[in-house]
Amino acid sequence: MSALSITVLYAAFGTVWILAGNRLAVALFGADLEGHYAFELGKGLTYVLITSGALWLLLRREFRRRDRAEQGRLDALIGARSALDQTAEALGRAIERRDPYTAGHQARVALLSAAIARRLGLSEERAESIRLGALMHDIGKIGIPAELLSKPGRLEPQEFELIKLHTVYGHDIVKRVEFDDAIHRIVLEHHERMDGSGYPHGLSGHAISQEARIVAVADVVEAITSHRPYRPAKGLDTACEELRRLRGAKLDAEATDACLALLDEGFRF
Repeated sequence: MSALSITVLYAAFGTVWILAGNRLAVALFGADLEGHYAFELGKGLTYVLITSGALWLLLRREFRRRDRAEQGRLDALIGARSALDQTAEALGRAIERRDPYTAGHQARVALLSAAIARRLGLSEERAESIRLGALMHDIGKIGIPAELLSKPGRLEPQEFELIKLHTVYGHDIVKRVEFDDAIHRIVLEHHERMDGSGYPHGLSGHAISQEARIVAVADVVEAITSHRPYRPAKGLDTACEELRRLRGAKLDAEATDACLALLDEGFRF
């Protein structure tokens, strides 16, 4: 029922109530003023009770309608988030099929990155965005020749320049999906360094997003502690030493400290 219909109905009912009530009062009480007064009072209270009840019923129906609409929007948001999660996981698996030496790398980086974010006191929403960004931070490697990804020896300078392009390729892929901007920046900036020595754009300090700075720390830890075509896996002690060496200069100090605290407390992939 529209607002106009309710207004018209309310006005019509009120008019009929008043006119009919006045005629009934005259018929019943004639010139008896006290009788008229008591009747009008009773009529007014009855009208208030009737209209209040009708208003309560209308409001209850409206609130229920809004609750259903809100639940529908919430379900839609949950569905959209689930779709983004599945997209991120699918993109992550796509690159791992081409680069078996780093199978599981992105998932492990995502796990540690989210833990660092929570340790820093970031909201759960930001921690989840960081997890999703880390889950596909190397997706751009899908555009890198497979023989370079699995080369057992040291890369030549020109080969390394090609590897660097995976950040740009990856960003070009994820920017076509409606991810948070933080996720786009993680994919593009996770190899940037605090002193400006990273790639692809040589960003420094806080010009690098906090999300990307967090993933950079987790990426270093996972890379050191996992097997690579050109070397065996190293231990967590080595990773911690490297974090302390790079803290502040190459890697964000706060994110590094949070990571070291987690590892000290027993965090494991």
